[in-house]
Amino acid sequence: MSKVIDLSDLVQSIQFKFNDEEFEIPPIPDDKLKGIMGVANKITKASKEDSEDGVMTEEFIADHNKFLSMAVQKKKGENYIKMEVDHFSSWPLKLKNRVMELVFEQVGTSSGENIPVESEKN
Repeated sequence: MSKVIDLSDLVQSIQFKFNDEEFEIPPIPDDKLKGIMGVANKITKASKEDSEDGVMTEEFIADHNKFLSMAVQKKKGENYIKMEVDHFSSWPLKLKNRVMELVFEQVGTSSGENIPVESEKN
């Protein structure tokens, strides 16, 4: 008899705290994933350009906030609610980057880099 592998852990929310507030990154379905990864690719491209200039643009910062608003929810009472883009403007970049890493963990990638199609076939 074969053993059944339980993959339930792969569809659990990731929860974290910041400034005594609780947040979660719920499992991300395909339709939402497309938008999140599109913004992640813009951030990756802009970060390469910004590192050449040594300056972070307003668009780069706005894209970070948009990315987070698409993936992170805030606990209100017993429920989690969608967060608006402007909520993240008060978060330090170091925190945003760490939460973005958690989003990529939730998606199943270790970074915002595109996953080559060939690798999905194996």
